[in-house]
Amino acid sequence: MVAKAGITVQGIQALSPRNAHYKKSIGDGLYICVASNGTKNWMIRYSVNASQRDFRPPQLFGLKSSDSTLSLTDAKALAATIRALAKQGIDYQIQRAKNAEIAKAAELANTSASLTVNDLC
Repeated sequence: MVAKAGITVQGIQALSPRNAHYKKSIGDGLYICVASNGTKNWMIRYSVNASQRDFRPPQLFGLKSSDSTLSLTDAKALAATIRALAKQGIDYQIQRAKNAEIAKAAELANTSASLTVNDLC
């Protein structure tokens, strides 16, 4: 049995927009989604506790990762992380939301702790 080669960066760049949104499998639950306007974003499909879930990172496809883009290599790494957590029964999206709440509470606590008497008057 010959292993099927995954799509390359050049293959993703060559994906053209169609009349309707479509997705192409990269492998291991990672998809590249192409909108009718040509925008390309990621979708990671995983199963946790017998429930299928889809996660769409906020970053678009890019050659290099940044705040607004996610490279193929980094998208594959994120998908592997999400699948590993799912095998442990941890839903990445729920964990991510909890982490965001904790960070927000910590930021609020730091802001409150730095107030002076003059700030309160």
